[in-house]
Amino acid sequence: MISDRLCKEMDAQKRRATAYSHGHDFGSKSRTICRAKEGTDFVEGSIVRIKLIQFLTYDEVEFKTGPYLNVIIGPNGTGKSAIVCAICLGLAGKTSWLGRASDPKDFIKYGAQSARTEIELFNPFDECNYVVKREISHCRSSHWWINGRTTSQKAVEELVAKLNIQVGNLCQFLPQEKVAEFARMSMQELLENTEKSVCRDDMYENHQLLKTARREARGMEEDLKSLEDELDEKRQKNVRLEEDVKSYHDRKKFLEKVEVLKLKKPWLVRMNNY
Repeated sequence: MISDRLCKEMDAQKRRATAYSHGHDFGSKSRTICRAKEGTDFVEGSIVRIKLIQFLTYDEVEFKTGPYLNVIIGPNGTGKSAIVCAICLGLAGKTSWLGRASDPKDFIKYGAQSARTEIELFNPFDECNYVVKREISHCRSSHWWINGRTTSQKAVEELVAKLNIQVGNLCQFLPQEKVAEFARMSMQELLENTEKSVCRDDMYENHQLLKTARREARGMEEDLKSLEDELDEKRQKNVRLEEDVKSYHDRKKFLEKVEVLKLKKPWLVRMNNY
């Protein structure tokens, strides 16, 4: 029964995932790799460019990244961590995921009125990449743009989720202030966060379904053990009752024999008198 229900839920997830991918193209014209981007080593969602304006230590900076490992080196206080913060906040991440300031306004450079992040993400299915801009100001909430068009934070979150970018997952994005928290993660938490980070979309959900099914199966096993113990107890009680029943029938037979002897006694007395 559990396996049937589990299969049905997995099938439903696949249908939902298919419907989601068809309904959210985020501007991609097709799912065919653009000819101009064939042979590139970048994968969909890779950061190809970052631009910061009045963000923490930077007045203005722009740099491009490579498709493999990118290393930023420099003395303390030169803005290495600022780039990490910009990636998180520029992709609709929460300040709590950084373990630093609690308000996005605190990331505006001292003396400036606003800060801006611009992150370009690789899109192999279109000549234009995804460009996500965020403007943080002291006097109003953040403004968002995707490919030059004004949008909402929710739309940015949907795009980021579609590209499987998880700035809140320590197995994919690890700020300096969160290293100790990462070291405290259990083996189970590491496995689940790794599934979210690098596996298929339904891997983590199927894992949770399996865990739920296992909990239900364990509960059924405990119920079965309880019923077996109860059955064994009743069997033992039945054996004791059988002995009592046998004793009752033996006593009944003796009482019947006594009654018969009582009936015979007058006859025997009379016969003795003759």
